[in-house]
Amino acid sequence: MNVSGGKGYEQKDNKGNIYNADTINIGKDSLESEKIPPIDWRKVCDAMLEHQQESQRLRRKVTEMGCEVNVHVPLGLVERKQQSRRGRDETCHLNEVYEVEKEAIAQIYQHDEFLQQVIEQTPTGKNKHVAIIGEPGAGKTTLLGAIASFIKSQTENFPIFISLASLEKRTLEEYLLKTWLPEAMRLSHPEVVVTSQIEPQIQQEFIKRFQQGGVWLLLDAVDEMGFDSPVRALDTIQKQLTSWLTQARVVLTCRLNVWDASVNNPLSGFDTYRTQDFQPEQIDEFIHKWFADAKNPQRGEQLQTKLKETGRERICELVKNPLRLALLCQIFYLDKQAELPKTKAGLYDRFRRYFYEWKHNDVKNLKELHWYLGKLAQEGIDSPAIFRLRESLAKEMDEKLFKLACDLGWLNLVDRDSQTDEAVYAFFYPTFQEYFAACAIQDWDFFLPREHKNKPVCDSVSVAPAQERRSHSGVKNLRYKPYRIFEPQWKEVILLWLGREDVESQQKEQFIQRLRKFKDGCANNKVYAYRAYFLAAAGIAEFKDYPQADAIVAQIIEWSFDFYFAKKEEAKTAIQQTDRTKAIKALVELIEKSQDEYIRWRAADSLGEIDKGNPTAIKALVELIEKSQHEESCREAAESLGQIGKDNPTAIKALVKFIENSQDEYARRQAAESLGKIDKDNPTAIKALVELIEKSQDEYARRQAVESLGKIGKDNSTSIKALVELIENSQDEFTRRQATYSLGEIGNNNPTAIKALIELIQNSQSESIRRQAAYSLEEIGKDNPTATNALVDLIQNFQSESIRRQAVSSLEETGENNATAIKALVESIQNSQSEFTRWQAAYNLGQIGKDNPTAIKALVELIQNSQSESTRRQAAESLGQIGKNNPTTIKALVELIQNSQSESTRRQAAESLRKIDKDNPTAIKALVELIQNSQSEYTRKQATEILWGCAENMPYPKFYQLWHEGRGGVFKQLLNFINACSSG
Repeated sequence: MNVSGGKGYEQKDNKGNIYNADTINIGKDSLESEKIPPIDWRKVCDAMLEHQQESQRLRRKVTEMGCEVNVHVPLGLVERKQQSRRGRDETCHLNEVYEVEKEAIAQIYQHDEFLQQVIEQTPTGKNKHVAIIGEPGAGKTTLLGAIASFIKSQTENFPIFISLASLEKRTLEEYLLKTWLPEAMRLSHPEVVVTSQIEPQIQQEFIKRFQQGGVWLLLDAVDEMGFDSPVRALDTIQKQLTSWLTQARVVLTCRLNVWDASVNNPLSGFDTYRTQDFQPEQIDEFIHKWFADAKNPQRGEQLQTKLKETGRERICELVKNPLRLALLCQIFYLDKQAELPKTKAGLYDRFRRYFYEWKHNDVKNLKELHWYLGKLAQEGIDSPAIFRLRESLAKEMDEKLFKLACDLGWLNLVDRDSQTDEAVYAFFYPTFQEYFAACAIQDWDFFLPREHKNKPVCDSVSVAPAQERRSHSGVKNLRYKPYRIFEPQWKEVILLWLGREDVESQQKEQFIQRLRKFKDGCANNKVYAYRAYFLAAAGIAEFKDYPQADAIVAQIIEWSFDFYFAKKEEAKTAIQQTDRTKAIKALVELIEKSQDEYIRWRAADSLGEIDKGNPTAIKALVELIEKSQHEESCREAAESLGQIGKDNPTAIKALVKFIENSQDEYARRQAAESLGKIDKDNPTAIKALVELIEKSQDEYARRQAVESLGKIGKDNSTSIKALVELIENSQDEFTRRQATYSLGEIGNNNPTAIKALIELIQNSQSESIRRQAAYSLEEIGKDNPTATNALVDLIQNFQSESIRRQAVSSLEETGENNATAIKALVESIQNSQSEFTRWQAAYNLGQIGKDNPTAIKALVELIQNSQSESTRRQAAESLGQIGKNNPTTIKALVELIQNSQSESTRRQAAESLRKIDKDNPTAIKALVELIQNSQSEYTRKQATEILWGCAENMPYPKFYQLWHEGRGGVFKQLLNFINACSSG
């Protein structure tokens, strides 16, 4: 068979229809001048989407058995938590007074809520794109398909679904124009013969359709793009969403291990939603629907009963994932004597065992087939493409077994190589590629060389003496054995291997012990040692019999509470990934025994994160609220209840009581805000706040209540009415200003709110209130012509510099690359005599001027010409937001590092360099020089941390070589700083 030119191996669905991934052939040139007929772009997008969804259905038929269940996991909006202020509490840890939490789940959306409140609505914030992140099998691709169907059926917009694995080395723009568009035209307009003259016209019309708005790009599986670094994959997406593609709204999906690979995620403009586990009632609903569709509801009831038995905690935890729950249903349906598995590997193993029964295939050489699939899976994971398997590779390993795997449905034709036209195959689900890979690994040496002591192990088999060469510093450049424990694409395979029932416990114990004791031989930095330890913590979730599992859990909990520990956030993540039962037990014991209120609060907070609604966690937080003598502890406990106590009557009762009785208005506000989170639009909270506004004689208390309404009373008519009345009647300017602000928080496009704010702008004698009204219009009046006209009028006609400045600030929310807004901001930079106004304009250009040459030029000139270090610093920060990979920007920032006398300005320039091109040699050279020359320890520390971020995903052997060569000086210096912090 001609691999590059022939068809791939043909596959048939259950009806005997042949399907494959071939794309259309473009017609020959025409001698006549041709014009394209009118194109129905909705028809184009719909036809392509239907074709893709049918292909996906056929590919995954192996896991359906005809029972598709529309139960979707909830999604949690991820946001950074605000800084926690502990006031004068002398008993708290002093070094944690201003500790900052990384992120929290701000709001949970059920499936229909997400579609209606996020997808259907026009975004009002600065982020118009959506990222859906989650673990393997969490339903990300299914959800993306549901979003596509929703856009198609419920809106007038145009959904375009792209599997990112199909891009290969092409850009999004190239793929859309050269692959997606011809195929979509063939499906939707078969009567159109696409010639070389017509093709450019169609492409231009396609681009014009994007520019008109209403197009959605649904990008599936960033993790399958085949990059060796997760950061590179995300960075590539960011770089490619330019030109006409910026007009589209984007929804992408990504595995957690890729999304969380870097603290400084390179993607901007995205709100992040994390898939949440199925709750018990959703598991029951899924099982009920699945077995009802399978015409055996009694069997479903038996499964529900078994899952509720004592000792089934681990399998209940496993099946909170949609894919694994579907597999369990299928296993239980087929095997009337089925024992519930305890690990992921055990679940997949049983699925594999019964796979052939419902496929009605009698395969004699199963062992040989599975070994072949395992080796093929390993080759794929070790390759850049990971989940995309070239036909030539698959056949080279064994053509007969390749054909059998295709016949059975383990392998499916999904695409063709863009350059060679070679057929590309994939396992029917990526998780099963990882499972088969794990099954073919005999020894943990595959993940971590057994001979390792404190330096990389040379691969003596593949490197002959003649192949050795020396670097410029005299160190040998050798080939080393792979250290897959540090490669994110192998993590799931490692966990599956640890969960295998046929691997001896002794082997697993040795492996985890070596992970716990790993030494990298680079002084005492322990960066790789910590990464190995966190992998061991995740591993004991699959290998529960490890004798020292309790010690591992205790260690990561201790690290997660240690302010000085350099990898504290990674330790907190490890708590969520380790043996859940042991982690819950350890945290419960800590809550019960500790006398330190801070430790008890943190333990309860962590317990709530890994076990939402845990009664011990809620009880501990409620007791802190009721008994603590420190208002700060009460506030923290109230905030945590807002994260974990959704719909819990005990939590709701405690918060309501606290609102009624506390003398601390700030604490009452926090309780009200938490009440709004766990019981949205809670009438008790809103009623209490409105009564405070109406009855309190203390203006400060009224302002606090007004601020809280801005948090929990969104679009609530009672809240809006109370705020408008307060604006009209209060004699206290600060209270009126706070009410004006809160109105901007909750009255999105509400005509009453907008009217009240415009009247304030026109009539108020207070400049501060008029400024606040302009700000609030920005918040609630985006794309509202009445609000926009009011702001324009302020800029053009008011003499007050402060009011004009606020109007300039409000232009931030007019949308990215809005030409009118950018022009107004640039003119403010060039013409205003107020340095603060120029600073504000520079800030807003950083919010809306992405890749805009006019904005970049104005900021560069501001850096060069301004006499204000504060303004130059803000211009540098804004360039870091909008000037990615721009040589003019890089040059200006490097010069700022070299020439500025202000250490804070130099630090900001260094941070902006990291954002716009972290691998640029000019930028790296500037950072190294900053480390060497700066007299500020803080500046040098920040520069080294930025450089560390550049090397964070470096393979261990390469890091080791750099460390021991002359080039390693930078890393040594950096890690000395980290060690100093870690040692306290």
